[in-house]
Amino acid sequence: MIKVEITVEDITTILAQGYTLIRVYSDTSESGTFTTLEGTVALVAGTDAYSFVDTDGTTALWYKVAYYGAGPGESNKSEVQQGGTLDAYCTPLEIRDAIEKTSGASDAVLWDWAVTASKAIDAYCQWGTGAFAADGEDETRVYMGAGYETLLIPETGLLAVTSVAQITTVAGATSVVDSDYYRLWPFNARAMGKPARGLWYKGAGCWGAGIEYQVVGQYGYATTPPELITRAAVVIGARLFQRGRQGFQDSAATPDLGRMFYTKQLDPEVKLWLDGFARLPV
Repeated sequence: MIKVEITVEDITTILAQGYTLIRVYSDTSESGTFTTLEGTVALVAGTDAYSFVDTDGTTALWYKVAYYGAGPGESNKSEVQQGGTLDAYCTPLEIRDAIEKTSGASDAVLWDWAVTASKAIDAYCQWGTGAFAADGEDETRVYMGAGYETLLIPETGLLAVTSVAQITTVAGATSVVDSDYYRLWPFNARAMGKPARGLWYKGAGCWGAGIEYQVVGQYGYATTPPELITRAAVVIGARLFQRGRQGFQDSAATPDLGRMFYTKQLDPEVKLWLDGFARLPV
C-alpha cells in the first residue's frame, strides 16, 4: 500500500475556478504517460493538505495528480512523485464495516488510525515493526555463536534463510556456511504458521562460541497478517477513531445513554487475541 501526499497551493482559487476533485494517476515509469487513474479525492474549502492511499500500490509506481471539475474539465498534471509505503494490518474499509460507517469521507483519518493500531500491535507483541506483514525482502543481520547447536535469533522471527556466513576477520571477510549444515529451528514452526527463532546446526557440530555469523534472510512473523491480527487492528483503529471524534475525552454524554466512559487500556478481547502472538524470550 502506498500513500500519496497532495498539497493544494491555493484552495480558494482552485475551487473558484470550478474544480471539485483531485485525480490521481500512476505509471510504472517516471517519464510515462500517466493515463492509469487510481482514484479521486474531493476538494474541501479551507483544506490544502490531502492524501490518497493506493491499496494496490508498490514502491515501483510513480504518481501525478490533476484537478478536475465538470465546468473547466481537467487541469494539467502535476510534477511526478513517488508515494510512501503504508504499513497497516487492516484497511479503512474494514474499520468502516466494523462501525457500520458506509461513507469513505473519513478514509484518510481511518488510514492513520489503522497505521497507529498496527504499531500498537507491534509494540505489544514485540516482533519488530511490520512483523506481521513482512515484505519478503532479504535482510542481513549478525548473530554471535555460543558454542551450542542452536544459533538463536532473540529479537524477531525468521521466515526463510538465503545464506549464512562466518565472519572470519575484523575487516568483515566471511566464509560461507554450507546450507546442508543447518536448518530452521524450531523444526516445525513454519508448518504451524509461526516464525523460526534460530538455526539448528546439523550433526555433531555447533555454532562456535564468540564467533559472529552473518545471516541473510527474511525476518518477521508473517508476510500476510493472520486473521486475529487484522481483527485486532480493526478494533483498536475503530476505538481510536470513535474517541478522536470526541476529542479524546474520558467520557461522552449522549441523549439516549446518558454519560459513557471510555476504557483507557487495551480492549480485553484484543489482548486475549494478541497474547497468542506475543513474542516469548529465548
